[in-house]
Amino acid sequence: MKKKFKMHNAYANDLINNFTKYYANPIEEYIKQNFNWETDNVCVINKDENNNLTVVSNDLLKLNDKQVKAITKSESAMTWINFSNNDHNENHHVLINNYFELLHVYQGMVLQTKDWDIKDSLTNPHIKVVETKAEVEKFTSIIENTFDLETIVLDKYLPIHKYNIENKVNHMILVKDENDNFVGTGNIYFDDEHAIIDDISVLVEARGKGYAKMIMFYLISYAKQIGKSEVLLFGTEDGTPVYEKIGFKLIDTYMEVFYKK
Repeated sequence: MKKKFKMHNAYANDLINNFTKYYANPIEEYIKQNFNWETDNVCVINKDENNNLTVVSNDLLKLNDKQVKAITKSESAMTWINFSNNDHNENHHVLINNYFELLHVYQGMVLQTKDWDIKDSLTNPHIKVVETKAEVEKFTSIIENTFDLETIVLDKYLPIHKYNIENKVNHMILVKDENDNFVGTGNIYFDDEHAIIDDISVLVEARGKGYAKMIMFYLISYAKQIGKSEVLLFGTEDGTPVYEKIGFKLIDTYMEVFYKK
């Protein structure tokens, strides 16, 4: 993504720009055709063949009703994702006033890898690195069955996989249970200053068995192995206590997901 958002600090810059670039197909041609920068702080993404839109904004630019109405006037349903350095920002109120419903709030987190002990995390027999089209399809299927889909473009994973073969930007993994069935996913991007963890999921029937911990330990260890000193992620309200136990610290960067029917 040649054009980038500018945020409050280096953590926020990497989090928002990684999210935007890999929200859909990361191929430069796709980005040129489907990413419409309304301003330096508002990007409208045409996320699929049905012309469904997602708007990404940050609170360095204060939205107003006129801007929002101009973007939404011809759309019956759309997702709006706003990044900020606090959880009660002016853009929040503008979007609510324009009939968007707040669905989720995520908070940024960071972990220093300096004292992280890799141990045997990278040789865990339950972890399988995604290498084939069939494994990408399984990865996508698990995501589809575990995530709310307002912020997910399911057909992005194969293009990201293909993009990675030449550009080495991320590392996708699956986790398998005792019967060798794939039950979870994880992903880490590392083409910016910080490594960024994403797509952590475990099927409902496999939860409570330590698979999410295996995924996290593997990805953090991988980040340290390739020389990343800090790992970032966005955590949900339920997820942040789990990540804090691992060693992540909350940072003052928020992602709010709104939806308008």
